[in-house]
This record gives sequence, structure tokens and C-alpha cells, in this order.
Amino acid sequence: MNTPSIRLEMRAQQQLVMTPALQQAISLLQLNNLELAALLNEEAEQNPLLEVRSPDDGAPGTTASISEAAQPAALGAEGLTMSAGDDGGAQASDYESGINEWSDADSSGNFDGLANDDPFRNTEERETLRDHLMTQIQMDFEGAARAAAALLCDYLDEAGYLRADLVEIAAQLEMPLEDLLHIVGRLQNLDPPGIFARNLAECLELQLSDRNALSPEMAKLLANLELLGVHDFEKLQKKCGVDRVGLDALIAQIRACDPKPAAAFDHAPPASLIPDILLRAVRDAESGLPDWELELNAETLPRALVKEKYFTRVMESARDDKSKKFLEERRAAAHWLVRALQSRAETILKVSRAIVKFQDAFFHKGITELKPLTLKDIAAEVAMHESTISRVTSGKYMATPRGTYELKYFFNASLSSAHGGADVASESVRQRIKQLIASETNDDILSDDRLVLTLQSEGVDIARRTVAKYREALGIPGSFHRKRMAKTR
Repeated sequence: MNTPSIRLEMRAQQQLVMTPALQQAISLLQLNNLELAALLNEEAEQNPLLEVRSPDDGAPGTTASISEAAQPAALGAEGLTMSAGDDGGAQASDYESGINEWSDADSSGNFDGLANDDPFRNTEERETLRDHLMTQIQMDFEGAARAAAALLCDYLDEAGYLRADLVEIAAQLEMPLEDLLHIVGRLQNLDPPGIFARNLAECLELQLSDRNALSPEMAKLLANLELLGVHDFEKLQKKCGVDRVGLDALIAQIRACDPKPAAAFDHAPPASLIPDILLRAVRDAESGLPDWELELNAETLPRALVKEKYFTRVMESARDDKSKKFLEERRAAAHWLVRALQSRAETILKVSRAIVKFQDAFFHKGITELKPLTLKDIAAEVAMHESTISRVTSGKYMATPRGTYELKYFFNASLSSAHGGADVASESVRQRIKQLIASETNDDILSDDRLVLTLQSEGVDIARRTVAKYREALGIPGSFHRKRMAKTR
């Protein structure tokens, strides 16, 4: 019989530790320019050695030509100024490296995202949907599941729906689709009820289930919501197996639900779309060929400086070690913040430049030329982790000659070409469906099957269920409902 034994063993192991500086650099990536300005003003109130100047002090914008090599753009542009005589310490590239290391740890389960005590997470008084969800995710998820859950938060629309292509996201995460669907199921148990639903019926189902009101009759009603939309109550009574009184009771329960579970949370109002990045058409100075120039929006970027002269003067008058230590800590914190801001600016420009490079045809010719693009494509181009790309592109807008777009707009799933040509971006297909339906006449309403045939004749290999999904995402009712509406015109 073997006798149990206890022994001590020493083992060397490398483990990433999240320093406050890395935590700061990572969190800054998620802020847009206006949020960043609010954060800097708040920091300046707490740090006497940090000076923040408004964007209208005359600082030029940070520019980068798309034809440049992949090295980061010089940043006199962001107005992130180190005071004279400073040795610079750690370079911005050190932060970029650190951010990528933490992003790698994020995907492997060793880093759990932004800490709850991160002072840079949110400068708004109202809680955002992401903050609310991340608090729950931190408690309920671990490891790779937590990283995937955090990424899925970025794909929610303002109503709280998850309309993204889960097959594509699973491929990006290198995770089996079944595992990702399981994570989505767990996310659908979070507050508010109905969050992470993929359509209206599922949103209502989640809320009714939360209230223990999902009876067999209610399930049948949810499966036939299109009949409720056209007020076909007789058919609904037959489908649900109830009389009119019973049907009215079911409908009353549905009306008590919230079709937009995320509406109560803070969102940036669409009317205030102030771009973080500016894209201009230029000509290359040497070749004379058309080119693009990217610039951070200097009109919304404050300038951050370290007050070195003030530090020297106050240190000379400090009478005790405690005061000197406080001043040194505040000076170090100010330098860390300035360097983290520089890293943020370089990262945003680098990612934006890669997006413009991939979607060059879109900027020249329009939506029909939008290419399939994933976070993984950009991550490989700029040598960063996908979670870093997700943070950079979330909530940030680019003003272009074709309008102002959120950076996430340029990421699209791909659909195969029916004739063996290049794949087609899902967003361009959605817009084509919208165009086809907009051009239909009252006497010739296009069914989903006819839309499929039209798209296939144009070289897009698409299934009927995909057409239906894209149409619903556009908020366009089915052909049956549109025919009813046409008769009332």
C-alpha cells in the first residue's frame, strides 16, 4: 500500500501582472475623444502636476498618410507634450507591447478585463450598458468564456440585441460555435432581462421566462408574432388554442415587456456624432497619385502636460519626506498618463490606417465595394490582439468623404460569390436588399425567395434564411405584411 506523502516543490513560472500603467493604457483605448477630455479634466483636478489645455489652444492635429510604412506616426499631433528636460522614460512602444501582452492574457483567461476599481473606466455619471454587463460578467464568467463574453458586449446594438454573425465571431475567437452559443445563453440570463436576444421574439421570450409567464400558449404566440403585427387575431386564437379573452391576456403580457431592454442605459446620442478621426483625400507629394490622409480630430483633443517647473519649485520648498514623496508620486502619475495617451493615439491611427487600406475601394466607389473584414484581419495587419482592435474600434467615429462611420461599421462577414469571384461583404448585401425593397411597387412586392433569386443573379450566393435575417435586421417587415400595407395606401 502506498503511503501518502507531502513535499514542497519550488517552481519558476512567468505570469503577467497588470500594473496600474498598463491598466490605464488599456482603459484609455475604449474612450472616445470627448470621454477622454472629461477624464483628463477630472485627473487634473486630482493631480496638481498635470496641466490640461483645451483643444482650441492652437495645437495641430496628428496626421498619418495611408501610404506610409507601418511605423507609428509622430505625435506632435495629439498635443501630448513632454516638458523640456524630461528623459522620456519608457517609450510608447513599451505600452503598446504591454497592451498586446495583456490582450493575449485576456484570451487565455489570465486577465479579466478592466478592473472594477479602474478610475479611467467611465467618466459619465450615468451607468453605461457595457459597465452594467461587465460587472455581472466579472462575477459570473472566468477565463476564455469571460474574454468571449466581453467581446460579445461590443456587438450589442443600442436596443440590446446581438445581431452579429456568431459563426464569424466563433472563428475570430477560434472557439467551437457550440461553446459560443452556450456563452450567449448564459449572457441572456444577465440583467436587464431580454439582453443579448437575437430578435424580438427571443427578447420577449427571455423577459416572459424571467417572469415565469412563458406558458405553452404564450410560446405559440411568440412563434407567430407576424400575425400579431397584422392584427390577424382569429388565426392567432386558433394557433394558440385560446379564445379572444385569453388572447387579449397574452397580448397584455407582451405589451408589459420592453422591446428595447438596453434603452434605459446611457448611450451617446446619434445627433452628437463628433468624429475622433478625420480622413481626407490627398495626392502623394512624390508620385502625385491619389492617397488618403488620417488625422486625429484636434478640435476635440485636449493637451496634457507635466508641470516640471512647478514640481521643481514646490520640491525645493517641501519640508518633509511625506510631502516630497507625494509630489514625486503625482509627477510619475502625470508622466504615465501622458505616455499612455501617446500610445492610445498611435494605436488608433495605426488601426484606422489599416482599416482604410483594406476598405480603400469603399471610400472611392461606395457601399457596393465594401469588403469582408474581420477583427482578426486587422489584428494580423497591425500585429495586435483582436481584443485590442475591439477596444480601439468601439464607440469611435471616422469622418470620411462619404460620411461619418463608427469604426466597427467597416467589419463585415463575408458571403460567397455565386460565380467563384471575390467574396461579398454582408453589409453591402444588406444595403442591396434595402434598395430592392425600396424600389418595389404596390403591385409587385418582393418575397424573400425572389430577393434570393435576384441576389444570386447578381453573383451573391445567399440562402433564404440569410435574406430574412438581414431584412429583419433592417427593420423591414416580411412580404406578407408589406402587401397588407400596400393595400391600405
